[in-house]
Amino acid sequence: MKSHRLSLFGIIVLSVFVSLLVLPVFLPEAETQTSCPNIPALNQYFPPSMCWPSGARVRYYFTVSPDTPELPFTDAEKNLYRQAFTIWNGYSGINHNCSGVVFSETSGDYLYEVPKYMTKVE
Repeated sequence: MKSHRLSLFGIIVLSVFVSLLVLPVFLPEAETQTSCPNIPALNQYFPPSMCWPSGARVRYYFTVSPDTPELPFTDAEKNLYRQAFTIWNGYSGINHNCSGVVFSETSGDYLYEVPKYMTKVE
């Protein structure tokens, strides 16, 4: 009886050992993404409150804090935001973030405020 348990244990250990050696050789094949999922707005009456739907076109605009209106965005700051939105737009499609959401300073179905909040140093 003891030899049967020992044999069974030996078979199990050998199986696990062989599995660990063989499995890494046969890696699963990755699937190519062929399309993006359609994501609806979570709140259809006010989409920006939760998320924009797939393929949304969003117009962004710059604002300043009412507490410091004398400190508007500099051209360099605006250009950094523009560059960030351009990079996002380049990666919003398939094989990237797959949202399809595109930002533009001139047109869009949704609005996005880019606020500048600063505290005045006195």
